[in-house]
Amino acid sequence: MATTYKSIEMAHCLADMLAKRTTLAIVESFDYYGQPLVKVGAGATTNESLLVRIKPISFSLFTDVLGLAQNTYTPHVAQVVVETNAAGNTGVGYVTPANLWPVLAEVYKLGTRIEFYAVANGTGITAVVTDLTTNTDAVQTSIVAANLKSSVEFDQYQKMLASQ
Repeated sequence: MATTYKSIEMAHCLADMLAKRTTLAIVESFDYYGQPLVKVGAGATTNESLLVRIKPISFSLFTDVLGLAQNTYTPHVAQVVVETNAAGNTGVGYVTPANLWPVLAEVYKLGTRIEFYAVANGTGITAVVTDLTTNTDAVQTSIVAANLKSSVEFDQYQKMLASQ
């Protein structure tokens, strides 16, 4: 599914706010599908790192007058990924509460649905990597259903531009 300008702008605003609230490095990028990513921290395994991907919630039943997938403008989902620690803690893992809470607070203020993912210790946080020879997803270790730990629906009363 293609991304929207709104998701790109939301990711940029998130990165800007996180740069003011945390001492970890902030890097903006995109995954293979063009969805914006905000990487917080070093990004290496067993380090204090988070990954936030913002994308439109997919509506597979909606089509335009040509029968193509319809562009959706709202609502969006923010997918937050952390790596668990060696003890198997599926909570915050290596990320300290001093750096996790500002990230979650800023993500919640976007007014999106929030999905929290935790990957196994030592695997690292990655987005979609596609094998271009076969045009298939070769590795997608972070944002898969097996790693989903919890989700929170978007706030219907705050940030109407983001959630309505």
